[in-house]
Amino acid sequence: MLHSLLREIRSPSRGTQVQRVPFFIWGTLMWACGDASEVHYDTCNRHAEEGRYVQAIAECRRAVAADSSYAEAHLLLAHLLLKHGQPELATQHCQQVIELEPQRAEGYFSLGRTFARQRRNDEAEVAYRQAIQLDSSRAATYHQLAVVLIDDDRYAAAGDALQKALSLQPKNAIMQYSLGMICERQGQYEAAIAHWQQAAQLDSSYAQAHYQLGQIFAKIGRGQEAEASLRAALRQQPAHAKARIALGQVLLQQGQLAAAAAAWQQAIASDPFEPEAFHRLGALYLRQGKEAEGEQLLAAFARLQTASEEIGHYRYLLQLYPEDSHAHYNLGVLYADQGHPQAAIAEYRKALSINPADLSARNNLANILLKQGRLAEAIQEYETILRYHPLYVRAYNNLGITYMRRGQLDAAAQALQKALKIDPNFADAHYNLGLIYLKQGQTARGEAAMATYQHLQTQP
Repeated sequence: MLHSLLREIRSPSRGTQVQRVPFFIWGTLMWACGDASEVHYDTCNRHAEEGRYVQAIAECRRAVAADSSYAEAHLLLAHLLLKHGQPELATQHCQQVIELEPQRAEGYFSLGRTFARQRRNDEAEVAYRQAIQLDSSRAATYHQLAVVLIDDDRYAAAGDALQKALSLQPKNAIMQYSLGMICERQGQYEAAIAHWQQAAQLDSSYAQAHYQLGQIFAKIGRGQEAEASLRAALRQQPAHAKARIALGQVLLQQGQLAAAAAAWQQAIASDPFEPEAFHRLGALYLRQGKEAEGEQLLAAFARLQTASEEIGHYRYLLQLYPEDSHAHYNLGVLYADQGHPQAAIAEYRKALSINPADLSARNNLANILLKQGRLAEAIQEYETILRYHPLYVRAYNNLGITYMRRGQLDAAAQALQKALKIDPNFADAHYNLGLIYLKQGQTARGEAAMATYQHLQTQP
């Protein structure tokens, strides 16, 4: 048995010391700092445009460190931190912008977005309304205010905000769609249909608008229109699992059992994390006497139910913030727990494309690759971890395990010895090193390493 303990570690933040600067050099220093802050700001923008957010955030932090009154840099840093899944830190920089430029609407708008991200909706509403008071010409502010109000089930107020947004941007399909959602939740089905049809006319590729039309047509018994809308959604987005599930239900009501089953099978193939497809197909199979297949699908449905809410939450976050590395990471964890390693790998790689230094994402990715026997790829990931986190003892341990599986015992021993140099009491490294020594015929050293492992295991 090979031992590995794979947990996230974080380094504590360090404070900075402030030193007094003699007055006679203050002017020169301020000029130099201003120039330096501009350089860092420009470099940050270049990194951000290239999708290198870790480097962009680092440069933006240097910009505000060089000139703490640089409001534009604080605003950009808040934007980057929010994209990077750090809304609490983003909030601090938005508040700094407001302190520096209290009449700047953009500062309040950005503050509202950071509060909304944290579900601090009351504070988000206050920030958005302050932004509107300072600048009432921005449709996006009214729209984001509506999103917060919808989240609090305040549909009438949300509708008012969206109507104002549409008066500024009358051809905005997303706002028409949002108005449709408000109407639907209030039971105003015909009004919802009108808004979704308008959204689809403004943007014929808007699959979600076609899907919602299909759902509401099915709900009010207009089956043919429901089928047409759902098929329109699937033409635009063939992997839209929810649309296939809804289409299957419409076909079932029309008596087309084979077509319904095919639709649900395709939904599962498109997205194995949509529990409803498993439930509906399993129930159909049981009615048809296919007990084994039906029970298997219903068991899969039960397993998914435990994680479906969290999966839905992170997917929704990624609709709003596609570059949220933490959301990708958490989806990777959930997918792995559900027994879908390839889907987990894809999410971990997305997280790492945004934040290459994410220890947890890279560690989990490497572990899956190791389990799949993709040893060269696992080694590459563990070595990358050690470039970013050279004292991460578990990465050395797992690198040693990977080399062992490749039969490279000397390389494995070197990695494990490095682990023990960092932490002499790391029990698993002693165990794995003991295995290597025994395989190499070094019986005394192997038994000694195993004895050390047993001793450490008994320690509290």
